[in-house]
This record gives sequence, structure tokens and C-alpha cells, in this order.
Amino acid sequence: MATREGIYVGGHEIVERYVGSRLVWERWVFVKQIDISEEVSISGGSGLTVSLEKERTGYGYSTGRWGNGKLIIAGRTTLVKSATAEIYTNSWNNRTYYKVTLEFYNSTDKDQFLSSRNYRGLQFYSKEKKR
Repeated sequence: MATREGIYVGGHEIVERYVGSRLVWERWVFVKQIDISEEVSISGGSGLTVSLEKERTGYGYSTGRWGNGKLIIAGRTTLVKSATAEIYTNSWNNRTYYKVTLEFYNSTDKDQFLSSRNYRGLQFYSKEKKR
């Protein structure tokens, strides 16, 4: 399926498109792009979670929680149960960090992500708006 922000017909937003009974398009909202070529620390986490953490430089970091999403890395799509983005300050070194925690549906999706993490330009899309 192609990824695009939205389809509008007569001023109304279309969220799904079918050909017969086959779903051919559904609306995804672009949330975040992370350039993995930056200094990013990736930890496997426990269970089905993975955390990406980098030192915060500048502004423009989105925070919040998104559910039911997908990651696109180098053209490969991996489904994600949820993503949480937060900014925090480490009391030990007084530096500010940006942390994104991803929760996967199963270990296969998590392993696929961990094996793809060296690619540049990780993009996260969600079906749900930020909570």
C-alpha cells in the first residue's frame, strides 16, 4: 500500500479505500523521522520494547504517545503497537535527551527492526492521532 497523508473528496476526508472487499489504501499520519546517522543509542529493552535515545540539540522534537503505527526503514515496513516520545534531563550529567520507546506486536517485528537499525531515515506513521 502506498503511504500518503490524506485523500479528500468534496471536502470530506477519506480514511479507507476499497476495491471490492480488498483494502487498497488507508490513512496514516506522519509522526516523526529520525536520522539514524545521528548519535543514537538503541537498547533492546524488555519484552517487545526498544528505546532510541539521543542527546537533544535545538528544538522541534515532538513528544507524546501514538498507537497502532508502522515504521518505514529503507523501504521496509514494520508494524508497531505504540510509540512514546519524551524529553528528559539526566540528573547525573545535567544533559537533556530525547527518547523514543517503541512497542512491537511480536518478537519477529522487533527483531526485524533491530536488524534494520543501521539504515538512515527511520519514518514513523500512525493511524491514531497523538494522545
